[in-house]
Amino acid sequence: MDFEHIGEFYEVREAACDGLRSGRFVEGEAGSTLCRLVVLPSFENAVAWDVLSLPTRGATARTRLLRSCWRQDLDLHALGSPVERLRHSRPYRATVEVGSAPIDTAEIEGLVLRLRTIPVPLSVARPPFGVDGTSYELEIGGASCKARIAWWAHLPEEWEVLGPVVEEMCSLFESSWRDA
Repeated sequence: MDFEHIGEFYEVREAACDGLRSGRFVEGEAGSTLCRLVVLPSFENAVAWDVLSLPTRGATARTRLLRSCWRQDLDLHALGSPVERLRHSRPYRATVEVGSAPIDTAEIEGLVLRLRTIPVPLSVARPPFGVDGTSYELEIGGASCKARIAWWAHLPEEWEVLGPVVEEMCSLFESSWRDA
């Protein structure tokens, strides 16, 4: 990437990651958010998994899995050279793909319930830090009352108890997406 477009790429990256964190790319979807898991690798496409509880009339609640993927690979290519940059509109907007898949309601609600019942401190004494690698953010709850935690690479010691549930959640999201 040439120096002229590095700043523009970082602006696009920041907008894309903020959109994944906030759920901006799935706004307007019917339902309330049960949880959101954001996976932000340094050198690969970033993904946000949103689980929505869908409104129903007199029936058992249903859920839907939404996947928002920032196509960093495509945006790097588009901003990679002055010639390629000329082929795209200004201002350049992040390339985000959004799709949905069914997810087992009982299974995801069970995982969310487990997360709600695990006591963890709101902050950690020695948070891990790094530059390259993958950052994660987990949000539980809806619009009026929610909690969000974020970590880099591995859960800090104080939050390690969340690890098995987060791993099961990741596995459920991946398998639901693959099987759709």
